[in-house]
Amino acid sequence: MQKSQLESILRYMLQIKENILLAPFTTLGIGGRARYFAEAKAMDEMVQALRFAGEKRLPVHIMGRGSNVLVSDDGFDGLVLLNRISGIKHAKDGDKAIIVAGAGEDWQNLVDFAVANGFAGVETLSGIPGSVGGAPIQNIGAYGQEASHVIKEVIVYDTERGKVVRLGRAECDFGYRKSIFNAKHPGRYVVLEVIFELKAGGEPTLLYQDLKLHFANKPKPGLEDVHLAVLEIRAKKGMVIHPDFESYKSAGSFFKNPVVSKDIFDKAKDAIGEGNGKWFWPQADGKIKVSAAKLIESSGFPKGFKFGNAGISPKHSLSLINLGGAKASEIIELAKKIFSGVKDKFGISIEPEVQLVGFKESPFKQI
Repeated sequence: MQKSQLESILRYMLQIKENILLAPFTTLGIGGRARYFAEAKAMDEMVQALRFAGEKRLPVHIMGRGSNVLVSDDGFDGLVLLNRISGIKHAKDGDKAIIVAGAGEDWQNLVDFAVANGFAGVETLSGIPGSVGGAPIQNIGAYGQEASHVIKEVIVYDTERGKVVRLGRAECDFGYRKSIFNAKHPGRYVVLEVIFELKAGGEPTLLYQDLKLHFANKPKPGLEDVHLAVLEIRAKKGMVIHPDFESYKSAGSFFKNPVVSKDIFDKAKDAIGEGNGKWFWPQADGKIKVSAAKLIESSGFPKGFKFGNAGISPKHSLSLINLGGAKASEIIELAKKIFSGVKDKFGISIEPEVQLVGFKESPFKQI
C-alpha cells in the first residue's frame, strides 16, 4: 500500500480534520486553530492517529477535557488528538479494588464510581476537572490525596518504540504535580488506560484543615460525606466546572504552590505575618511548601483583579479567568505580571501548573 493511500484510509477512519478552532475544546475558551485534529475513541484509533502524525512528522498534542491548558492564539501547527477512550472496569482482590479506566474518561466519573462502590483513595479528589489520562501526567492532588498514591500501572503508547507498554508506579517517577510524562520525557508517552488500586471498604482521608473544620462536631463521615464536602468546598472557590455550581472560564489553578528553603520561607513569613488560615506546609526534607495564592494576594493581586479581558477569579486567586473575549496573550500578560510581582516582593518564582500549548518557548523564560 502506498503512503498516500495509507494516509487517506487513516483520515477516513479517524475523520482527521484540518484547520479546527481549539477554543471550544478548552475550559478557558481560548485558543487558535490546529493544523490537524482528530478524535480517538479506542486504543487502535489513538495508535493509528499517532502513526499518521509520525508519517507526516507532525508534533502531537493530546487533549483530554481541555481543563489544564492554555492554547496559543497562533494555535498548534501539528495534530491535536482528542482522547475519548472511555470506560471503567473493576475487580476486587481481598480488600483491594482494582479499577481500569480509559484515559479519556471524565475524572469525576471515576471518583463517583469509586465512592458509590465504597472504594477509598480518591474521595478528596472530587471536583477536579479533566480526564483520567491527565491524572498521572499532572499527578493531581487535593486535600491530602494524590493520584500517585493509588495508581498501580499506566498503559501508554511509547512513541519512541512505536508500541503499547505498561509502566508501574515507580517507573512513572511521580513528584509534586509532575511525572515522567510531563517532566523527564514530555511528549514521549501517550496515556491510554490507567489502573488504580483502591481500598475496598476503606475509611475516607481527613487530613486537611478545611475538611476537619467541615466535620467538626458532626458524626464520623463516610466516603460519600467527604466526597460531597470537597465538592462544596471547591465550589465555594469557583473551582468546580459543573452545571450545578457557579464557575468561571478558567484552567483551574494556573500556578503551583512553590516549595522553598526555610531561609526564603522565613523572609516571606516576616513580610506576610501569620495571617488567617494555613498557608504553608513543612516538608519531610526540611523545605516548606507555600501557598501560591497567599503570595499572589500579598503581592498586590487580589481576588477579582482585572486586566483587560482577563482576570483573577473573585473566588480563588490561583485561578486566572477569561472574562469574555480574552486572548491567550492577555492571560499570559496577566500571569507574567503576577509572576514578576511575587518574584520582586518575595524572591520566589511561582511555576505555571497550566500546560502551555502552541507557544514556541515559555513566556516566563526571560523573567
